[in-house]
Amino acid sequence: MNQNTVQNTSEKEEKPVAEVESGTFIASDGRRIEYTAGSGNVFADLERPDAAEMQFKSNLVFCIRQLMREKGLTQAELGEMVGLPQPKVSDLFRGRIRGFSSDRLLAIINRLGRSVEVRISAQERAPEEATTRVLVA
Repeated sequence: MNQNTVQNTSEKEEKPVAEVESGTFIASDGRRIEYTAGSGNVFADLERPDAAEMQFKSNLVFCIRQLMREKGLTQAELGEMVGLPQPKVSDLFRGRIRGFSSDRLLAIINRLGRSVEVRISAQERAPEEATTRVLVA
């Protein structure tokens, strides 16, 4: 399973993706609640065939939202800066990302004044152990 994380590189250590586990939680009213912890990729947990791509795009949208907040922009102001009408910005932040390619999301980040770097690791791994990460410096 491919793992995907967003990491703020100003933090000292990366937060690992949770191991899948299950168990029973006892609620405050005494009810027993069965649970299974997620894998760290909700799309994979939902058995989506495009899980890695959707997680990657979601990570990019998270970064765009962070940049919007850093700059103190409204959705309308963000849309004006990046060439999107406000309703499309709203769709983006509501998780409606199917109409946005990864390239388009990366271009939005560029239009917000940030460079994007893609780095391929030198270390080879088994395909099921390979990961995709979005690092925010």
